Amino acid sequence: MSRTKLAAPILFAALAALGAPHGADAAAKPPATNLLFSFVTNQAGFDTGIAIANTTADPFGTTPQDGTCTLTFFGASAPAPFVTPPILAGTVYVNVASSIAPGFQGYVITECDFPLAHGFAFVSDLGAQNVAMGSLALVIPPRARKGGERLDD
Repeated sequence: MSRTKLAAPILFAALAALGAPHGADAAAKPPATNLLFSFVTNQAGFDTGIAIANTTADPFGTTPQDGTCTLTFFGASAPAPFVTPPILAGTVYVNVASSIAPGFQGYVITECDFPLAHGFAFVSDLGAQNVAMGSLALVIPPRARKGGERLDD
C-alpha cells in the first residue's frame, strides 16, 4: 500500500479530531479564526489598542478572503459584542478600547469569519508617555469551542 493511501485516512481522522471541516463543508466555508486578547482595559488612565490582521493575502497561494470579526467582551463594564467593518485580505483593522468599549476591563474573545486572523494588543497610559506593553492575541484552537470543552481543559 502506498504512503498516500495510508496517509489520507490518518489525515482525515486528525482533522476530524481537531474539529476542522473536510469534504463538502471545507469547500463551502473556510475555517474561521478565534482569538483571545487576554487583557484589555480602558480604566484608571489606561487604554488598549487592538489590531487584527487578515493575513489571507500571502505569497503561499492562500485564497484571499475578506470578512468581519465579532469582539465579545468579558469583565467589568462589558459592552455588547462589537462587529468590525469588513477587514480586507492583506489589511489590518485597528481600534482602541476607549472607542469600542469605554470603561471596560477584562478579556476579549474575537470570532473572525475568515482564516488566518492574527491579533496584537497594546496597553498604555493615555498618550503612551510613561508605561506601555504589548501582547499577541492567542489563536484559540477549533476544538476549544466544541463539545463543552473549555479553554482550561
